[in-house]
Amino acid sequence: MPRKKAFSGKQKKEQMKEKRDRKREHGDEPGEARIILDQDSKDISEKAAATASGTATTSVKRKSPLEALGLKLQPGRSLRPILFEDDTRQEVEARKLAANLPLDLSRRVTGPIESEQLNLLALPIPKRPAWTFETTPEQLEKQENEHFDQWLSGLLTTYPRKSLNYFECNLETWRQMWRVCERSQVILIVTDARYPLFHFSTSLYEYVKKDMGKPIILVLNKIDIADPETVEQWSKYFIDNYGIKVVKFSSFKGFTTELPEYDVTERRAAVKKNVLRGPAKYATSQGQDAILQLIRECAAEFLARCPEQARPVDSKGQKKFVVGSIGSPNVGKSSVINALSGTKVVSVSRTPGHTKHFQTIHLSEDIVLCDCPGMVFPALDRPKHLQILCGLYPLPHMREPYTALRYVAEHLPLEDIYKLHEHRTDPDVPWSPLSLAEAFAKKSGYVTGKAGRPDVHKYVVIYAILSAPLTTAELLSKC
Repeated sequence: MPRKKAFSGKQKKEQMKEKRDRKREHGDEPGEARIILDQDSKDISEKAAATASGTATTSVKRKSPLEALGLKLQPGRSLRPILFEDDTRQEVEARKLAANLPLDLSRRVTGPIESEQLNLLALPIPKRPAWTFETTPEQLEKQENEHFDQWLSGLLTTYPRKSLNYFECNLETWRQMWRVCERSQVILIVTDARYPLFHFSTSLYEYVKKDMGKPIILVLNKIDIADPETVEQWSKYFIDNYGIKVVKFSSFKGFTTELPEYDVTERRAAVKKNVLRGPAKYATSQGQDAILQLIRECAAEFLARCPEQARPVDSKGQKKFVVGSIGSPNVGKSSVINALSGTKVVSVSRTPGHTKHFQTIHLSEDIVLCDCPGMVFPALDRPKHLQILCGLYPLPHMREPYTALRYVAEHLPLEDIYKLHEHRTDPDVPWSPLSLAEAFAKKSGYVTGKAGRPDVHKYVVIYAILSAPLTTAELLSKC
């Protein structure tokens, strides 16, 4: 028996690297890739020998459509391009210097905040290519890859990159959304009742309602921290403009006492008093019965209109209604599911995008819910500070927090809400975003390790001020 050739760890690393490179090249034929895989050991051995003899030749790697546009790819996730690197170091430093400028207190009004005009132009979303049961998985995957690359390339070449918001660029997440839409008879779109236009995609509405012909139920979540009159106006807006059924929902009780306008301490005490702990807390939710009733009505109407859409049958022979849940990160989809189930079946977090994978939950004997990961749909001219406040932008990716902090502080008296006057460095100097951050760091005891100065690191401001539920509730409920 001939002796096997030596195969070092370095050669193994080169082999795995070449495999990953081939996977990134979506245009390769399966047969060609299979031939190369069978010859990996021989090819690398010959390559090592050629390198030693000085006769090695360099191969030119074919660029994918995304790389041709100059997009960087994250290691290990070739379909997750980093699209939002337009802010140069000089621009970020200029915004940090602007944090010393005083706040414009003329924007603090007693009534509703003059909302920034949103660009409601519906940007296209990727749709799953047509397929049949004769389509092989390899063919379907190749079609999806090509379609996704064309969609993303067209989006980035048609619109200025700085005008685009931070949207989902991972093909695997879009595949899970396609699967949820295909399996479901009813689609549940969850939005934040304080500013639902930021979480409602007209392209998704057209894809589900017009292309697939499936009913939509819009859930206005978190009504307990929104103005009731504002919630009613949003409900009327969606009914009149889109003709969909709207349900007002809350996982907890709302505020039942009249409190001073910016008395955060008393409001927090009221929240803790009204919110129960343990499994019993889901008994305080509002709107779950209306959602379940609408699900049964809409699913029955859809199946009567499209009898070919068969209802799945479980092991006991019980037919089920399948409901898909879609929504942006941090709108409370997981809390809605827990409230509908009456117990904790999925984990919740204040971190946007906590749910990362498609999951199936049995809500009742005849209803199965398919929960999709949080989706951020493409849109134009959405200011980044509003994306941060609405929970759509990953907070650790924010390079400086002072722009968002200025927007909040110019509309809400943060120095009164957090009682920062006694921690102010110089009472004669007007408040600025940086001075607010310093005062908050002093009050909280955040200091640097060496010099002992107030630590105004971005995470102090981000997680303590910008992500505070009561602060954003006060702000967004005025929009």
